[in-house]
Amino acid sequence: MTTEGIDYRITECFMKPEDVNEERLRGFSLSISELSRVSVGGVEFVKVPCDYVRDYAIDLVNGKVTKDLMVYYPSRNARFLVPKDTDIKLVEVVGKQVFPLISEGVEVKARDKIAYIVTGKSEVRVVRSPADAMVIFIFYYPLHKPEKYVFILTEVGNVERVD
Repeated sequence: MTTEGIDYRITECFMKPEDVNEERLRGFSLSISELSRVSVGGVEFVKVPCDYVRDYAIDLVNGKVTKDLMVYYPSRNARFLVPKDTDIKLVEVVGKQVFPLISEGVEVKARDKIAYIVTGKSEVRVVRSPADAMVIFIFYYPLHKPEKYVFILTEVGNVERVD
């Protein structure tokens, strides 16, 4: 078995330092002084765990990004700014087994296949994109049984590529 050609690098998340709460960051065994810093267009960002972004910078109930974010997708070698108040769509995928067909940072068209689900009855279901969008994040909940993934999508025009 070979793994040649497979990119195992993971998405990196960045927030403005003033938007990062030191006390909440301690829950990830980090302090703000330990975070990597990067400047984009004169604006400073710090690298935070993407789970921190999920928990404190995305309103999953109202479908909004609540803080300015920058996301780096190593597989595409691309950085995108996701501004505060960006509307997002959530696609929750739950099943005995879930097989995502897309990765973060890609654009999908409405009705594109984004995942397969194997149900408890061993039936295979297809999950399709609800709209033309860019996949900002795919969150996996490893302790959730049955398996659970949440795809975070936004309109392509809502994000800005920065290099």
